[in-house]
Amino acid sequence: MQIGANLAEFWGKIFRLPGTDRIALFAAGAGAGLAVAFNAPMTGAVFVLEELVRRFDIRIAIAALGASCSAIAVASLLIGQEPDFKVATLPDPGFWTGPIFALLGILAGLAGVAYNRLIIKTCALFDGLTRWRPEVRALFIGALVGTIAWFAPHMVGGGDIITQQALVGGIGLTALPLIFAVRFLLGPLSYAAGTPGGLFAPILALGDWPGIRTTVPTVRC
Repeated sequence: MQIGANLAEFWGKIFRLPGTDRIALFAAGAGAGLAVAFNAPMTGAVFVLEELVRRFDIRIAIAALGASCSAIAVASLLIGQEPDFKVATLPDPGFWTGPIFALLGILAGLAGVAYNRLIIKTCALFDGLTRWRPEVRALFIGALVGTIAWFAPHMVGGGDIITQQALVGGIGLTALPLIFAVRFLLGPLSYAAGTPGGLFAPILALGDWPGIRTTVPTVRC
């Protein structure tokens, strides 16, 4: 995302575009970088409007969506279109599948709200610890996460391996809630350290394998 934004800013200066055009180009570059990173063109455009310009601007929205779609098209030509995860063919859904999906959607929405609130409260808690320097907070939280990673490496990380294992039935249903709970707490806790980082990757990793996805991007500036 930062690479895309900086490239857009660079070309805006090269062609000596006016201020409004450079802002639109800057936002489109950031959205394109985010879209390619997560293969989600709509997310790139929504992120631009929600977090960068913080208003709905038709001109910027069209530029961001166009840049995101074209960036994904180019990336597909370079790296292919292989899926990130391999999923076996699923049987045809039965009668009770609809209500189960509806219940899952409700749980996903509630989990998303709880996750956002936990992030806000955790950040407020650590920001209130004025006696602790940012370096000390980061050291404490990093040591805690590192200890968990030492004894249970599958609890941390990008989550790709554990997601694939969950999709093919390599993880029992009893273990999934525990792993989900630990990662649910580690995300806001790591974010509260105040060190450079974001929430997109933790949110996606948290949402992929348990069947719950929260798609509202949250970025701390």
